[in-house]
Amino acid sequence: MYILDDICYAGEMQNDIRITEVKPLCGGIMLVTFSSGEKQLFDPKL
Repeated sequence: MYILDDICYAGEMQNDIRITEVKPLCGGIMLVTFSSGEKQLFDPKL
């Protein structure tokens, strides 16, 4: 676990993670894929 910019994250900090793909979904939501293989939904309205 680590804290960055007052946000607590599970797991270990990794350097040099990049966005490798962004896929637009319904309602302006995006599926973002990172070089670590992790995928996250991003809602710009939040």
